[in-house]
This record gives sequence, structure tokens and C-alpha cells, in this order.
Amino acid sequence: MFYYTPYIILPLLSAVVTGTLAFAVYRRRETAAARYVFWIMIILAVWSLCYAVNTAALSLPVKILCYQVATTFVAFLGMATLALAMELLGYRACLTPGNVVLLAAVPVITVALVWTGEFHGLMRHGFFLYTSGPLLLLGFQVGRFWPVYVLYVQAALGIAVLFLLAGIVRGPDGYRFRFVVLASGVIAALAVELLDLTPIKGFRAITSILWFTGLCYAQAIYRHGLFKPAPAARAALFDQLDEPVLVFDNGGALADANRAARELFLAESKATDKNLEHRVFVRFPLLRSLSKDSGRDKIDSLARDAVDADRHWRLKTLPLTRGPFTVGTLVELHDITPMKRTEEELRNAHAEAESASRAKSAFL
Repeated sequence: MFYYTPYIILPLLSAVVTGTLAFAVYRRRETAAARYVFWIMIILAVWSLCYAVNTAALSLPVKILCYQVATTFVAFLGMATLALAMELLGYRACLTPGNVVLLAAVPVITVALVWTGEFHGLMRHGFFLYTSGPLLLLGFQVGRFWPVYVLYVQAALGIAVLFLLAGIVRGPDGYRFRFVVLASGVIAALAVELLDLTPIKGFRAITSILWFTGLCYAQAIYRHGLFKPAPAARAALFDQLDEPVLVFDNGGALADANRAARELFLAESKATDKNLEHRVFVRFPLLRSLSKDSGRDKIDSLARDAVDADRHWRLKTLPLTRGPFTVGTLVELHDITPMKRTEEELRNAHAEAESASRAKSAFL
């Protein structure tokens, strides 16, 4: 019923590595990221094991069953990977029930079609056995829905990679390498599949590389703190601050802004993030020099709002350092208009009191 071939060794290794990691991660399933990683590893483990059995099987029904079981799990791989990337980048709010249903539509349809393929021929159908080199492989005809399924999975994985690459650029210092290793694991598997890298025609080598993907996930978890809440907490805190906060790079260009800053500078309905840096410098010209200050001391400055002349602000400038180097500047804007109005009222009251005193003296 089965025969031995060395081509099943790497798929079995992939199943062991990813299955072990799934078991280890399951104990930490209280976090959303851990749950996504658990399901990704389960999918990869089942896929690798099924392909190893498929490759070693001599029976056509066994090979068909392995294909059906593997595709049932792999159909959700792109969705799970994309959800993990969005969770890590702070886009959990986008994973609404409605959006999850939309993401799951193609996988659910795929699973239904896979198990009924011989009745409609929309997926793989017309199965047969053929020999390629030393291997006995499963042959088939491709139905019309199969390219839709493949495109969906590859597109979801590609978008997930883009999110992870964005994390390399925008992630908190000290935590960016987690995105490097995660992206490497996904890209390696995608490259093998898209380039059809295989030692024997008809043999899909992608399951032979999934052990590397599993090791990348393990490194992100145990060496780079994938499940640590600090980066997410830091990002959430930055965005929820009531005071506008701006971050500039060493060249004086605007690198980031929290929610309060975007609301302040992009209040008009037609304004977009592309206008943000221009509006910042128009409203506070002083920031052009403060944002380029390479000093290592805190600076407090007072500025009048160039757009709303009745408003006054205190600009607290803090250099951002990494070791001995300054890598940017953080500026917090504090609205001191009420304090300025109080000072003005006190000055007016004092002036009126002095005027009344002088008039009284003159009268006496």
C-alpha cells in the first residue's frame, strides 16, 4: 500500500517541526497572535504529513483522500497568515465579523468543492496515477475554480508579506527583527511554489521547505518575543495620547504622528495624510528648526498658532536616541491657550487696578 522514497523525509520533517510548534504555542492561546500561529502551524503540519503520505502511497483512493484533507486545511492558510500580520501591525479593528466572513468565503467554497469534485469538475478531478522518475504521483484534471482558489491563497499570503515588511520599517525598535524572520519564512515557501522549484516534475517541493518556515516562526516567538505585548501596548499608548505628538527623523522629515496630531492638522474633510507634513510646518514654522536639532537635551518652546492666531502652544522637544546616536526627534504639543487667556486677564485686571489707583491718587 506504501513504498519508501527519500522524497518524504523533508515533508515529514516539516510536519514534525510545525506540529511540535503548534503544540508548544497552544498553551499560550490566550493571546490572539498565539491562536493565529497555532492554526498556521496546524495547517502546515497537516499539509506536510498528507503530502508525505500521498507521495508514499500506492493506492489511488489514499492519494485522493490525502489531497482532499490537505486542501481542506491549506484553503485557510492565506486567511490565517493575513490575520496574524494584521494583528501584529495593530489592525485588529479591521478584522470585524463581516470582514472575516468575506475572507473565509473562498476557503469555505473551496472545501465544499474539493469533497464533491467528481460531481461538478470545478476543482481537481479525473484522478489517475502516473510515474515521474522514481515517484508514483497523483495526476488530475484542473477545474475552473482551482485557479481562483490558488490566486486567493497566494494573494492573501502576498498581502501578509507586505504587512510584515511594513512592520520592519514601522515596528518598535528592538522588535523589528521578528517581522524579518516571519517574512523570510513566508517568502521562502512562496518562492518555492511560484518558481516551481522541484527536483522531479510533478513533485511539489513546498512541503519540503515548510520546516524552515516553522523554524522562522519559532525564532520570532522564542528569540524575538512575538507574543510579548510591549510593542502593541507602546503603539496603542502612543496613538491614544490626548496631546498631539509628532516624530521626526534626523533629516527633519515627519516620520509618524498620533491620532490627536492627525485630528489637529487634518481637521478638514478633504485633508489626507499626504498633506500632514506640509500642514505641520505651515502651522508651526518653528518646527522646521526644532525637528532638525541633533542635540541630546530636552527643549521647551512657546509658539503661536499660525492658523488660529488666538491659540498658543508649548512645544516639548525630546531627542530620540539609540545608544550614543540620535535617530530622531519627538515633539509634544500642549495647548496653553487657557493659561495665556488667564495671564492676559490678570494683566488687564492689574492694569485696571493700577489705573484706578493712579486716578484715586490724582483725585486726592
